[in-house]
Amino acid sequence: MKRSLSVTAAALSFLAFSTVLVCYAYYIGRDAFPIVDPDDGVILSFGLISSFVAVWSLITMVGILRLRPWARIAALRLGVAASLVYLLPLGWYAYGVRTSPDVGWSWESIIPLPAFLALAVWWSWLFTRPGVKHQFAGSSH
Repeated sequence: MKRSLSVTAAALSFLAFSTVLVCYAYYIGRDAFPIVDPDDGVILSFGLISSFVAVWSLITMVGILRLRPWARIAALRLGVAASLVYLLPLGWYAYGVRTSPDVGWSWESIIPLPAFLALAVWWSWLFTRPGVKHQFAGSSH
């Protein structure tokens, strides 16, 4: 069966999502070393989570481009993971502002994160549509 334009666009959005997460993980990891306090460990764990989700996203992208049935399920679960990638740094930001407001926390550090939530909602909507389910069910692989 032929892949629809919306499914192809979704696959490309997984590539963009992965790219942003890899950059995010790099900058977080770079700033967390050397680990001198527990906060650095938490920040490093955010980088590891981001790296894991980025790799998962790339694998899912390949499966979507090949219309593999497992990829549609992985995309739905990745929507939940994208929400977590949004909520964890937001919670950490709120914790930092509340516990040490003089550190100079900035909303600029979390401005790009709502795009993750928007992608998660779009993926959830797209991959539960009957036409898209049919495309993946019609795959003979």
